[in-house]
Amino acid sequence: MNEITARELISNIEDEHTERKAARGQYDIKNVCRYTVALSNEGGGHLILGVDDAGNIVGSQSFQDIQRLKIDVLSQPKMSRRIRVEVDVFQLDMKRIVIISIPGRNRGQADSYDGAYLMRSGESLTGMNNDMIRDILAENVSDYSSDIIEGVTPSDLDSEAIERARYLWLSKSGNEQVEIMTPEQVVQGLGLIDERGVTRAGLILLGKSSAIARYIPNAELIWEYRRHNADVEYVARNDHREAVVLYLDKLWGQIDARNEVAHVNEGFFIRDIPAFAESTIREAVLNAISHRDYQDSGSVYIRQSAEDMIVESPGGFIGGITPDNIMNASSKPRNRLVAEVFQKLGLVERSGQGVDKIFVNSISSGKGQPSYKASTLHEVKLSVSAQVQDVSFIQYLDKVSREANIRLSASDYVLLEKVRLGLIDSIGHESGLAKLSSAGIIEGSRSGRFTKPMLAKRFYSAMNKSGEYTRQRGLDVQQKKQLILTHLQNFPKAYVADIDEALGYQVKRSTLNNYLKALHEEGKIEFIGNRHIGRGNNRGYWTSKKKDLSK
Repeated sequence: MNEITARELISNIEDEHTERKAARGQYDIKNVCRYTVALSNEGGGHLILGVDDAGNIVGSQSFQDIQRLKIDVLSQPKMSRRIRVEVDVFQLDMKRIVIISIPGRNRGQADSYDGAYLMRSGESLTGMNNDMIRDILAENVSDYSSDIIEGVTPSDLDSEAIERARYLWLSKSGNEQVEIMTPEQVVQGLGLIDERGVTRAGLILLGKSSAIARYIPNAELIWEYRRHNADVEYVARNDHREAVVLYLDKLWGQIDARNEVAHVNEGFFIRDIPAFAESTIREAVLNAISHRDYQDSGSVYIRQSAEDMIVESPGGFIGGITPDNIMNASSKPRNRLVAEVFQKLGLVERSGQGVDKIFVNSISSGKGQPSYKASTLHEVKLSVSAQVQDVSFIQYLDKVSREANIRLSASDYVLLEKVRLGLIDSIGHESGLAKLSSAGIIEGSRSGRFTKPMLAKRFYSAMNKSGEYTRQRGLDVQQKKQLILTHLQNFPKAYVADIDEALGYQVKRSTLNNYLKALHEEGKIEFIGNRHIGRGNNRGYWTSKKKDLSK
């Protein structure tokens, strides 16, 4: 490292690859080792001694013997592996600076110090959580779909499937060279065959039915139709044990033949909403094929009914993905080569967008949020509703897309669905709500101690649901005070707890006391009894103030 590089490092904003410490005197070797582990876990970086957090060069007298420092770090017994650091010393602005350069961790291996897998958090160090460690360990999991299947030859690939793949690839890429390739060049160009032989992905995507049955019989997709999802017996069933590129269209034909359509009235017009959109089902099926565990003997199942579609694939979630974080977790296909070929063929736009599309399509069709809640450690199960639950919400989302100057993400759709269902207690509980609020898509309704989000007034008006808006919005201060007076007219002797109940427990006790105080000062109510007795028969109560008829 030279002085120019050193100054650039110092002037850069402190990030996940740079840690600055003033360390004017002696700096503990234990701290060096702990930061070495943390920076290694974050991909490597630099520990700079003699520079404070603000980037000011203050100088450091630590580690005068840099060779000893390198040996001490390398031989530190509390570190999970031997990490060889480089150390450079510079005189910058007449002050001594020590820069320790730390390599990144090994693939699939998290580093630890004294048993703790460290990472940086603000100005301190903290332990990595289980999901982070699991993600790192998952890096060493090989791509099962790229393995070569012994005994399989190019003759085991289906010529019709290869031509279908050629057509899809040409349509996606627009590369005219694809059209003049030989069949073997098409397969090679897709990365499904090399000098070692045919990959497992090659057989899954392009294989003859006989070869699939012989070498990977579990690489099949089974579709079943039931009139109701609770029925034990199916009405129709097809087992697809053939090249994936050949059965995708057949599968959709089977689903669409039983695809009921909801007719939604929109003024003089009628909108037809199919129970299942082709794009939703395609994404769900392709996800199942590329993420399933082919070492599991189970098959992919598509279970269709008039109520919903269930997509089941063998193998649980990988890399720390859960039903709760699947929308935000980075995509980690278990069979990377399969996923890459899907992208080349234009079957998916980009890896990681499939789940987003499934959620957006379902919510924007008024069918609610898809669910992965029934998944287990050994099976991923996706449920997509077939039935329109809220026609007004469809109209609301249409109005948002037309009038609001904002592009909604998949996460925005999920938040709006939660708002529709009343699942969010406070606007402050979800960071994404601020964006929707500033765009006028949602607004706040005071509910007790919290401001509960609700859909905006203008959209309720457009849906001719003004009464629903008023009910959701609740009462303003004057209306609540009037409700107190009405309650006292009906029940002349009212304790505070009674009045709280009359208001539906929607205000804090301190706020209720302020309402009562204001009504008292306005001469409309009065308190009878001892204010200091809060329980028992002798406790005080509120009542309407009698008018003075002598005046």
